[in-house]
Amino acid sequence: MKHSSVSVVCLRLVAVLGLVASSGAYSGPKGHHMEGMDGQEHAMHMKMLKENTGTRKYTKALQAIPYEDMVFEDANGGRTSAYELLNDDRPMLVTFIFTSCGTICPILSATVSRVKDDIFGITEDAKIVSITIDPDYDTPERLLEYSRKYGADERWQFVRGDIRDTIRLEKAFGVFRGNKMNHEASFFIKAPNHKQWLKIDGFIGKEDLVTEYKAYVYK
Repeated sequence: MKHSSVSVVCLRLVAVLGLVASSGAYSGPKGHHMEGMDGQEHAMHMKMLKENTGTRKYTKALQAIPYEDMVFEDANGGRTSAYELLNDDRPMLVTFIFTSCGTICPILSATVSRVKDDIFGITEDAKIVSITIDPDYDTPERLLEYSRKYGADERWQFVRGDIRDTIRLEKAFGVFRGNKMNHEASFFIKAPNHKQWLKIDGFIGKEDLVTEYKAYVYK
């Protein structure tokens, strides 16, 4: 690799790690579903982050997602079904996160925070949904605290479900990795009158995500 290429990779990695640090993320205590991050697990997650940062670009694909209905609880303690939340005819951006994550999830959430005003400007009736993959730990109170870090309002909902239902939902969306420490960066865009979702994998920047959202919603 040439020196200039190495420099670009290093600069991108520094930028991503700086974003993680500025988000105020924390590793979380042990004892919740699949255990909190100890030193070894945190190192594994950081290794994954570094491997996915640099010259790799994001990828995208259309996919149908035949998920089963389930009950969600939001950060305010309200309840709704998956069909009500995800199956209405409005444009939507969905991510999977967990609040004790100290690496990938803060980047996902910070990216959404940066694009939310653009998304709501493009489509006023749009909504954003972040689904925790660690519902045993992520109580409504923790989800509310986490949502406030990223400036979420009522149009950006943070929800949790039963762990068994959550795993089934992860599998339907193609993001289940067996252990939360194997969690990867994915964004899902739903457009009105489209049966398929646009799945974006990788660390996509604000401008690219807004462009992909606009192109798919107005397709």
